[in-house]
Amino acid sequence: MPTCDIETEFIASGCNRVIGCADIRRYESWDLLAYGTSSLVVIADVESAHVLCTLREHEGRVNCVRWLPDGSDGSQSSVPRFLSASSDGSIVSWDHSPEHGWLKRQKLKEHQDSITTISISMESPNGSRGRTVASVSA
Repeated sequence: MPTCDIETEFIASGCNRVIGCADIRRYESWDLLAYGTSSLVVIADVESAHVLCTLREHEGRVNCVRWLPDGSDGSQSSVPRFLSASSDGSIVSWDHSPEHGWLKRQKLKEHQDSITTISISMESPNGSRGRTVASVSA
């Protein structure tokens, strides 16, 4: 029986049409784009326009993606991290491991309704160092 070699030539995905559904971050020599497409998060290399991976954890449409700055001065560490939020009311925290790729760190399900946006502050309300994350649902 003849064999057939299959190679990936092209991967296409459209960004969900929601304000804040895409975010870009410089990581080492890469410009990484994270965006929601349906219930998935796509990580792409901006320069080459190649999809690096798709991440599945949400049940509903991904409405918001935000890269996390790492230091109080906005500096970035060796590990890129981001949050994604969706219409299922969940927020997922992701980070990258050189050995294992993109990993879900935590999944929060505090909202009853669709989350429309996420905002990240590098300073806590009491002035101490640390991140404050605020999310808004419809």
